Amino acid sequence: MRWMTLALLLPILVGASLPALAYHGVDMPLELSGSARTTALGGAFLAVADDEWAPLYNPAGLARLQRWGIATSHADQFGVASVTTVAAAGPWLGTAVTLVHSGLIEPDLAYVSLGGVAGVGIPLFWGFSVGARGRAVRMLAPGDNTGWAADLALLWRGPFSLGFVVEGLWSQDVIGRGGHHEPWPQRLAIGAAVPLNWPGPAHGHAALTLEGLGDRPLALRAGVETWIHGFGFQAGVAPSRVSLGISVRWNTLQLDGVTVFHDALGTAFRGTLTVRFQR
Repeated sequence: MRWMTLALLLPILVGASLPALAYHGVDMPLELSGSARTTALGGAFLAVADDEWAPLYNPAGLARLQRWGIATSHADQFGVASVTTVAAAGPWLGTAVTLVHSGLIEPDLAYVSLGGVAGVGIPLFWGFSVGARGRAVRMLAPGDNTGWAADLALLWRGPFSLGFVVEGLWSQDVIGRGGHHEPWPQRLAIGAAVPLNWPGPAHGHAALTLEGLGDRPLALRAGVETWIHGFGFQAGVAPSRVSLGISVRWNTLQLDGVTVFHDALGTAFRGTLTVRFQR
């Protein structure tokens, strides 16, 4: 069937952050979400999780946020699809919604899907925090199918940071036409981040995330970030791609941009605007 072929192939094309043969596709809108900053870090944000995008990577990070913010991000996914995400988060709570749109593939055919996540993070003791989140996807075209999953997370912040996310503990398959089921992947992701003590006013961190412990082949992501006053610089690597980014903070505003260089699919761009409210 034409719609099913598209639904299987398009996630492989636009899901360039993972090896094509390892890409499941049911949570594709959420896999493609994120900010320019998290993308520039190669997606190695699980043990960092220090801004409005924590619900997408590690909801336990919400426990340590100090103020509320709202952000919007837009990406040209290698000329195949556009990805637009709006995220909002503050102390303990966060959410994000993503729209993936391929544009018209044929006069009467396009791929359109929505993804959403809502998370909570609760501080515990000795630097530990625990988090939980619900994720949902809905394919709007072609077809009209919905599924959801619930995840648990843990984050420890000390001289360095460690994070764990268990995905798909509970879930409902996305059910397509003819009763076709697309299951949510069950996996464990772990991450670590260490501070980098640069001389002078510079400060930063390096981070690693290992994904796919369970239902997917392993994927390693790595990133490094440096801030000098209000300017940030990021670089990251992930399967088949390298990312370079820059950030500018001024008062309550932050602007991030990233360029992604993919081995096979070429170059992609993402920009993010964030507004944070005064405490």
